[in-house]
This record gives sequence, structure tokens and C-alpha cells, in this order.
Amino acid sequence: MPRKITYPVQGTGQTVTGELVEILETVERPTTLKLSDGTTLRVKVDVVEAARIEGQWDNEGLPVYRVKSATLVAVLDAPEELHRTEH
Repeated sequence: MPRKITYPVQGTGQTVTGELVEILETVERPTTLKLSDGTTLRVKVDVVEAARIEGQWDNEGLPVYRVKSATLVAVLDAPEELHRTEH
């Protein structure tokens, strides 16, 4: 039996219902960002839950999904002048 979950629609006071869909496989590739201040970041999104929202489709007729995720950010490198000098 499908497991249902209810989500609040931010700023509206309404909710939508979704059906949890099992994640069978993930390919997690981090994104590397070079910032204008000389810093290099690695960003990765870790998806832990996916749900198809009932009765909602996008402009192309594809189903709408909501995912629960965590965004992980690591500083790979930063210019010396951005480092904290006292600990």
C-alpha cells in the first residue's frame, strides 16, 4: 500500500498530499564552484526522500515531485586573507 505524506505549501496555509516513492538508485556528483573572492566550494545535495504530489503536473504534463534533502558544503580552498587569524 502506498505511503502518503502531507506537505505545507509555504506562505499559503494550504497543504498538498504526496505518495512516497522508493529511491532505487542515486548518482551523487558534487558541484565545484569557483567564487569571485577566490574561494573554491564543493556542494553536494543528498536526497533522502521523494514523493510524487497528487493531482499536480508541470507545464509539459510531467508529475510534480517534492524531495527531502540536505545540502552539504565544503570549502576546498580560500585566499589567505579570508582565513581567520585567531582561534
